[in-house]
Amino acid sequence: MYFKLPTIKTEEINGNIKKTETEIDIEIIDSIYCQIKWEQSFPLDASKMAINDYIDIIKNTPEENRTAAHCIKMMKALFCLVEFKTQITFYDFCKMFPFSDIDFTKKLVNSINEIFATVYPDIKKNS
Repeated sequence: MYFKLPTIKTEEINGNIKKTETEIDIEIIDSIYCQIKWEQSFPLDASKMAINDYIDIIKNTPEENRTAAHCIKMMKALFCLVEFKTQITFYDFCKMFPFSDIDFTKKLVNSINEIFATVYPDIKKNS
């Protein structure tokens, strides 16, 4: 499955920084590979639960409890679902998105929620 995620492209033109909102295409895989990547990338979290259980907790977190830590959890889960053409670290993956921009972060979170709802539709989200 393919999805688009918002990002902001930053470039320097004649000494000025230009930021352009754009989208990147990502491929989502929903297979045992996600669980393997979860276990390899986040062994402490994986020792406590499977990736689908982790996503279930993310989806069921009440809006008032969604903090920066919640956003990191979302990124961890998404990182394990994305098929990369080259190997990338979680840190480098997070650097692709400018979290200092609150409006942008809201768009990104909405996009990630849509991915989770599509890939794991049987996991219920409490509103």
